[in-house]
This record gives sequence, C-alpha cells and structure tokens, in this order.
Amino acid sequence: MKKRYIVGLVAVLVIMASAFSYAQTAGEGMTLQDLVNEDTAYLGEANTLSPQAANEKILTVPDLMIIDVNEKFEYDKEHLKGAILIPRGLIEFKINRNDIFPDINKGKMPADKNTPMLVYCRFGARCLFSAVRLKKMGYKNVYSIKGGLEAWKAERLPLEQ
Repeated sequence: MKKRYIVGLVAVLVIMASAFSYAQTAGEGMTLQDLVNEDTAYLGEANTLSPQAANEKILTVPDLMIIDVNEKFEYDKEHLKGAILIPRGLIEFKINRNDIFPDINKGKMPADKNTPMLVYCRFGARCLFSAVRLKKMGYKNVYSIKGGLEAWKAERLPLEQ
C-alpha cells in the first residue's frame, strides 16, 4: 500500500512538473533558430545549398531563376549576376508578376511551377522562409543558399555591384 502511494505521488509530481514546464515555455513561442530549423527540415537538406553547390547549380541549370529577396537598397549594393529582385515581404504576391521592379526583373517570372528557382538573401533566413513559402505554393524546384550572400562572399564567389 505504501509503495502504491509513493508511486502515485511521484506520478502526480512528474505530471505537475511537466505542466509547469509547458506553462513556462508555452507563451514564449518559437525562436528564430526554431523557425530556421523547422523550415530547413521542410525544404529539405537537398534544397538548402552551400554557396559552392548554389554556384554549381547556376553554372549547370540553364533555366534557373535567381531571386534576391533582400530589400532594394541591399540589392542595389550587391547581388548575384542575373538575379531578379522580389523582396521577402512581397514574394507571395509578386512571384507570378513582373511589375514590381521592371527595370531589374526585365519581365522575368517563373514559366510554371517546375521552373527551378534559387532564392537568396543577406544571411540565409529570409531566403529560407521564402523558399518554403514558394514550395507551399506549389513550386517544385526551389533552392535556398545556406548562409545567404554573406556565406557566398566568404567563398569569394562572383557578385555584381
């Protein structure tokens, strides 16, 4: 009888501790790193490319659409050759329209949902989030550069200024 009481008491304490722990973290939400980890898992490791792998894709995939999701002032400072600009805040609205920056985008837009796309930003989070959104919208061949433009520059890969 005493043993059952102790086991029951321990079970109640474990449940209470778990509930308290959940209550402490439930209101905090996810951190940026949590979101990055979740979206990396969703997009898949094969679609989250190192700068070298991204450069190889640029050199070998002729129909590849390169999308810069930075802000215009960042794009104007430096960007990948041939990149079109669709800022992160507009990607869902403008991916199938070419009227946002006609001087930059030159009428380019994905031909269809199979168009291969390489998305990048400054540090790698915005492009990852954008790539996941595009994938959720039905685009099948979406890639993100891990570490973004800063990782690209660290590898001394070519840029336009």
